[in-house]
Amino acid sequence: MGNAEPESRKPEEVLQNPLQCFVRGLFDSCQVLVTVLLLYRNKTVRTNVVNCVILNGCLFLGSLLLYQLAILPLIHIILSYTWDAEQTRVIEGNQLWVIEQLLWMVFNVFWIIPMFLLAKVLNAMYCQQVANHAYADLRGSAETGYRDVKQRDVLGWFGMTMADLIFSTLMQLIMLVEASLFTLMPQIGLPLSFLYNCWISSLYCFEYSWINAGWSLQTRVEYFETHWAFFLGFGLPFTAATFFLPFMVSVATYSLIFPLMVISATSAHPVAHDDASTIAIVLPRRIRLCWPSRPLTHRILMRIMPGETLKVTSRS
Repeated sequence: MGNAEPESRKPEEVLQNPLQCFVRGLFDSCQVLVTVLLLYRNKTVRTNVVNCVILNGCLFLGSLLLYQLAILPLIHIILSYTWDAEQTRVIEGNQLWVIEQLLWMVFNVFWIIPMFLLAKVLNAMYCQQVANHAYADLRGSAETGYRDVKQRDVLGWFGMTMADLIFSTLMQLIMLVEASLFTLMPQIGLPLSFLYNCWISSLYCFEYSWINAGWSLQTRVEYFETHWAFFLGFGLPFTAATFFLPFMVSVATYSLIFPLMVISATSAHPVAHDDASTIAIVLPRRIRLCWPSRPLTHRILMRIMPGETLKVTSRS
């Protein structure tokens, strides 16, 4: 897979400044009509999106809302008005708070955490199906970049695919850790974390179509970093919808919206900006968004799984 070339593309449109690229990314992320039409005509995409809605919207997010809005208030009322034979309240305020925290812990251990883990696995399966069929429908083919390599060398193809997947996943996890560390910085930490999460969300959404096109990891990273303004705009609505929510609610909402954003990413046409523009002097054509996560990932994996496959996958 490291040797797979990207699919042939039409000459790329270049806009005058990063702001135009940002607005184009924002526009492409909100193409609801494209998503609706694909859902209407493609049964497989529609079925998997519905599965995501049921899993994340009804079961995961629904159970959180049910507990917070119905079960917990009911328990609070029952415990608050529990009296003994002498008409003395059995449970006082501090004790009530402790009981509520224990119940919330039990609810998390026996329902939320298992649901979270199950949803992670099922969401990966559903979103992969959505991505493959959306790519075949909107681009006219699926997994074209892998087909020739796979036919020539099945074992080599499998080894490079797994190495690429492990490297890419670990790199994205490190980028998430970086985004979390930004929040520790006083005053500017939260805005920086928000901006970085916009880029990470875009990377997640576009990875599916790039992999289906047969792009190597090096090609994907370079493309991502040279189209940073577009991807910032594309990831903004997605991040704004989830960033400020409580963790579990954010995860459920993120997973609920994600397959729709994958469709938008598949239909999008990223644009770069012109180096000659005045604003580009301050805002360069390429921002190294995957540094230091990429070299750090390489160092970690070289200690765990050294070999030519990893070297090819992570080559700069």
